[in-house]
Amino acid sequence: MNKEDLIYILYKKDDRLINEVSNDLDDFDTIEDIKRYLEEVTINGGQTGIISSLIYYNDTNAFYDRNEQEIEDLIQEYKEELGYKSRCEFMNSLNGQAEDLIQEKNLLCWFAYEETAKKILNILEEEEV
Repeated sequence: MNKEDLIYILYKKDDRLINEVSNDLDDFDTIEDIKRYLEEVTINGGQTGIISSLIYYNDTNAFYDRNEQEIEDLIQEYKEELGYKSRCEFMNSLNGQAEDLIQEKNLLCWFAYEETAKKILNILEEEEV
């Protein structure tokens, strides 16, 4: 499988967050480069600056605004799966603190991107790439 095949498979998933992350994968030359990038994202997270499209608040907030419903659904899924009693409890589990709405959207953007990177790595594994 080559990079183009992977991007096609991901776009067929009809998942907004996967499509958003897939846009960043075009920057890489090989499947191995993509895997390394996604692994780095899932291990170290967005706060490291590895996600070049999501460094500034205006970028992360725009990502959140474009994908608000999908991100909120993901939050609800994690709250239920991991037993968080409230959104506040969930937010406290993230890597960072949000003192205002801009910072909250920033944290949630990175959370969604990181979790979507994990999904894509799982897809790669299923496809035996």
